Amino acid sequence: MPYQIQALSVGGILDHSFRLIRDRILVLWGISALVYVPFAIVTELLAGPTATGDPASGQLMLVFALTVIVVGLAFPLVQLAIIHTVAETYLGREVSIGSAYSNTKGLYVRYLGTVILVGLGAMLGFVLLIIPGIYLVIIWALVGPVVVIERISGTAALGRSRALVRDNWWRVLGIAFLAGVLSSVLSGGFQFVFAFIPFVGSALTGAVNALAFTFTSSVSVLIYFDLRCRHEDFDLQVLAEQVGGTPTDDSSLAGR
Repeated sequence: MPYQIQALSVGGILDHSFRLIRDRILVLWGISALVYVPFAIVTELLAGPTATGDPASGQLMLVFALTVIVVGLAFPLVQLAIIHTVAETYLGREVSIGSAYSNTKGLYVRYLGTVILVGLGAMLGFVLLIIPGIYLVIIWALVGPVVVIERISGTAALGRSRALVRDNWWRVLGIAFLAGVLSSVLSGGFQFVFAFIPFVGSALTGAVNALAFTFTSSVSVLIYFDLRCRHEDFDLQVLAEQVGGTPTDDSSLAGR
């Protein structure tokens, strides 16, 4: 197994995320680029200036509608496939773009429903006060890995994420913040450069955004496994199964 399953430091989680992306760059980037690149190109075309020099209101409405559709329907499918690929790679298994999508398509509706629950709960928290909203976003930050790896969804997934994060809330917040800053710097810097390249620049921007999204998703998977090791001795479980010659399957990944 190319990765040692164990509790990781903050730096270790970020480093392993970069390593995972490097080792599976074609698969991971391919999964996200299938949506991000066309989305960036179409968005630029629709939002381009008219004869008067400014985008028309109808164009802006089309961009808004497209964004809602892609973010609401396509991005969750991409995230499921990325989470599956990162988890499989971390556990030493081979995975392709096709298998990543085929192995997670059955989870799409359940995951989408879970994400909607998270969004509604976080929105309520932000409406009441900003701090409860931030607390809920972090406490439910692992619903993606929970749905994909443990095959549970809805309120059960929210509760499972909360149980994992609860005693490490500040740590998870710090890691998520660092990952967000790194991905923003990466995507923002390249977007500034690519903005001066007609048409091709939008495709390159989409490719960079795909990579940034892949990185933050990978970090969430590594946080999930890190907390499993800290709370449930998941690293010892994997080691025992390796010594016994039994490969780690989906049932053994589920929370005990």
